[in-house]
Order: sequence, then structure tokens, then C-alpha cells
Amino acid sequence: MEITLECLPETMSIEGNVLASGLDWQDEQAEAEVYEQLANGNDWAWCMVKVTVTTNDGRQEYDCLGGCSYKNAEDFKTSGYYQDMINTCCASLGL
Repeated sequence: MEITLECLPETMSIEGNVLASGLDWQDEQAEAEVYEQLANGNDWAWCMVKVTVTTNDGRQEYDCLGGCSYKNAEDFKTSGYYQDMINTCCASLGL
């Protein structure tokens, strides 16, 4: 079995979607940090994540999660979502 992890561009707006703290200043600060990270080349700062599971016989299933903001791939892998997405794919494949 092969598992691939992809960081894809997110089309959902950053504004209003990064954080919903109830405090405008805190939400705006979080959004500014995402913009800064993107400007510095961190594609993981605002992205859609795609996990694909491919079986040894070539069957394939994928799961996507949008509105993600992480430091890098390793940060995403430790979030808990990564394993959940693998499990979703495996369940769809009957594994």
C-alpha cells in the first residue's frame, strides 16, 4: 500500500476562515500571519490537503480537507487529520 500526501492551493478565502475567535483583532492577526507565511513560500499556510491511498493491486481512493493552515507536511501529519484521512480511504477500499 502506498500513501501520498499533497498540499494543493486553497480557493476558499483566508478572511473569515482562518480563525473564529470572536475577537476581530485576534482573527485579523491570524489572517495576517497566514498571508505572511504564504508570502515567505509556505504553501502549507493555507491549503487543501489531499491524501491518496493506493493498494498493491492499483486500486486508489483519496480524501481531501480544505481550509488547512500548517507549518509543513510533518505538522499536518501530527494533527490527527492525516490518520483519519488514511482510515477513510482504507475503509472505502474495504481494507
